Amino acid sequence: MKNPMESRIKNILNDSAVRRLEECADIRVGYTPSNNEHRRSNLAPQVEYQYCIYLLQPSNIDRSGVIEWERLEKIPAPQPKTDYSVVDTHALHEGQVLLCLRGSIRAVHLSYKSLSQKRSLSEMGGRLLASGAWAVINPKPKILSAAYLCWQLNHPSLIERLKSTQIGSAMPFLKIASIRDLMVTVPSLETQNSISTIVDLIETTSALETKRTQLLRTMLSSILTTQNPRRGARGVKPNPNGDTSL
Repeated sequence: MKNPMESRIKNILNDSAVRRLEECADIRVGYTPSNNEHRRSNLAPQVEYQYCIYLLQPSNIDRSGVIEWERLEKIPAPQPKTDYSVVDTHALHEGQVLLCLRGSIRAVHLSYKSLSQKRSLSEMGGRLLASGAWAVINPKPKILSAAYLCWQLNHPSLIERLKSTQIGSAMPFLKIASIRDLMVTVPSLETQNSISTIVDLIETTSALETKRTQLLRTMLSSILTTQNPRRGARGVKPNPNGDTSL
């Protein structure tokens, strides 16, 4: 049976404008550290630095879109003014969308939730950069909502379209040009925000239902274990006097 909400959203999108993503957002590739920065990274355990650059890889983000901060690669920056003048244009911030270009296609919305530790990161003298095979997308706020774009990029139908443009077989790769030329559906901002809110509620409800099911299974297992304790090792019967006999 079709979900009536999904059918309603589909009908709305069918009546909306379709535009190239490049018309609705600024798009660039992730930051590539220089050889000197990689050498300083190898020195990190031995030398203390006041300023650092933190590199975000696709493997550093869990399935819910939360950054696993303790796994970030850190590059020391002994000369912050010189280094930061280069990297500041690549620093990540709330409202961006990251799209993984290599391997499995997945989009991540950099929301307040995912960047909840960014303030402490800044206080430590660091910058957070998307490193490697990322497309960093900055939606134009008067045209496109980041949360809505992330939902659309993760939609199965759009993922299939992106897969058809991948090159390579061992590790499929998306060209940045394919992202810029991607046709996306752009309804009004009000509609985009409504869709994002509904999707967020659906995902939250689903997560709560999963936790509820796990809790009920744990409770059931505990009850069964209490009501049916083990009667001793296989082939050995408990003896009232504390001894065991076959």
